[in-house]
Amino acid sequence: MRMRAGAVAATATAAVVLVGCAPLVKACPDIGWINTVTVQLEGDDNALARVAEVQLCDEVGCSAPLLSTPLPLEPLTTVPPGVDVDDPSTWPQPTSVPGGPLYYNAYASGRDSWMVDVGMSAPETAEVRAFDAQGAVLGEVSATLQWVRVGGSAECGGPMQADPVVLPIAPPAP
Repeated sequence: MRMRAGAVAATATAAVVLVGCAPLVKACPDIGWINTVTVQLEGDDNALARVAEVQLCDEVGCSAPLLSTPLPLEPLTTVPPGVDVDDPSTWPQPTSVPGGPLYYNAYASGRDSWMVDVGMSAPETAEVRAFDAQGAVLGEVSATLQWVRVGGSAECGGPMQADPVVLPIAPPAP
C-alpha cells in the first residue's frame, strides 16, 4: 500500500511539473456576433418623416429591411425533395434575403436614426441610401467605415460598431 501511495504522489508531481511547462492555450468562447452601423439622418422634420427605408450596400450586397413578422415555418416533419436528413451534404444552405446578403438588416432605431446589422463582416466602405415609400432616393452618401470593437477580444474576435454614417435627407419639393 505504501508503494502505491508513493507512485501516486510521484505521478501527481510529474503532472504538475509537465503542466507548468506546457504553453498556455487561449480558449475562445463560442463564435457568433453582429457588427452594426448607425446611420444618422440629417434634415428637417418634413424630410425625415418621408424616410421609409435605409439601405447599406458594400462589395457583398445590400441590406434588406428587417422583417417585422417572422416568416412562416414548415412543420418539422416536412423534408424538402432531394434532402436526406442523414446526409448533411444534401441540407439546404443559407442564402441571401431578397435584396441583400444573409444577416444584412436595416431598421429604424429612432426618428432620425437607423441601425444596419452586417453580420460578422466589417466592410471598409459602403454606399448608404434613404428611400421614401415609393422607392425614390431621398439621400445618398459614400462612406469609409471606421470600426471599433465593442466586445470580445483581438484574439477571439467579437462585435464591432462603425462610427456613425451621417446621411443628409433632401427636403420635400415645394
